[in-house]
Amino acid sequence: MCCLIVDSKSTFAVASFYGTNKTLTEKLRAGDLCYIKNPQLVFTSLEFKGRLYSYQCVKVSEITDVVVNDGQPLLDIFASHTAVSSSVP
Repeated sequence: MCCLIVDSKSTFAVASFYGTNKTLTEKLRAGDLCYIKNPQLVFTSLEFKGRLYSYQCVKVSEITDVVVNDGQPLLDIFASHTAVSSSVP
């Protein structure tokens, strides 16, 4: 998943979250404060319809390095919880 991020000085970049799925779009919303521990800034380029597009990208390889809004780890929000019970006959 990719999203546009903007800091307090109106500097912007694209953030790419690796190893996620569409569920993340339901958990990370426009206006959320997103803190990324040890961000990796990479320069990305792609060609589309004969034109070359280049941009800065903040690569997030580990979802555990992201904290949202009130300090809740994004992994806790993103993870699904499963209750398991067993009974012994």
